[in-house]
Amino acid sequence: MDKAQEFLNLAAETEGKIKAVWPKSEAGPRLFWAAVNLGGALAAVGMIDKLATLDGLAELQRVLQVEAYDGLEAAAVGLASRSAVSATDLCAAAAWSTRPNSKRQNGQEADFEWVAVPKRRSQLLPDHAQWVDAIVKSDEWRLMSDCRDQATHRTFRREIKLTVGSSRIPHDEFEVGASMYPADDLVRQFARDAESWFRQFCAIPSEL
Repeated sequence: MDKAQEFLNLAAETEGKIKAVWPKSEAGPRLFWAAVNLGGALAAVGMIDKLATLDGLAELQRVLQVEAYDGLEAAAVGLASRSAVSATDLCAAAAWSTRPNSKRQNGQEADFEWVAVPKRRSQLLPDHAQWVDAIVKSDEWRLMSDCRDQATHRTFRREIKLTVGSSRIPHDEFEVGASMYPADDLVRQFARDAESWFRQFCAIPSEL
C-alpha cells in the first residue's frame, strides 16, 4: 500500500472512532482532505528529488511544460509548505468539530492558528488540546507556517547554487525568517512533520 492510500485509510478509521463517540461531528471530510493534502506534500518531495538531477529536471520540464528550474523548485517548496499547513489546519478543524456549534462565527472553517488561541484551545478535548499545544510551541510549526506565508506572498529571497560538469544539481537555499535553508531540506521536513502530526492526531480518539 502506498503512503497516500494509507493516509486515506487512517482518515476513515479515525472518522469512525470519532463518530462512535460524537455522532454529529463533521471530522470525516476534514480528515479526508488532510490526507489529500499530505499526498500533495509527498508530491512535492517527488518533485524536489527529480530536480536533483539533469535527467529528472528534463522529465519535469517535459511533463509540466515549465522550463525554468527556479520556478519548479519554488513550486515544490510552495506545494510542500501549503499542503503541510493545510493538513494540520484540517486536523485542528476536526478536533474543533467535536464541540457543539463548531463553526466559526463568520462561518469560515476553523484552522490551526485560530484553534490554538488559548481561550479556544481550552475548549477542546484534553488530548486534542495537548496535540495543539505541542505543535503551536514548536520551531517546526513556525518554520512551516512562515514558509507557507512567504510562498503565498512571493517574498522569498534565495541563494542560487551553480554546478559545472555534473549530472547532479545543487538545490538553492531559501530564506525563511532570518535563516537560509536548502530547498530540499524544507520540502522533506514539511512533509515529514505534517505526516507525524497527522498520525499523532489519528492515534488520539482510540485513547479517549
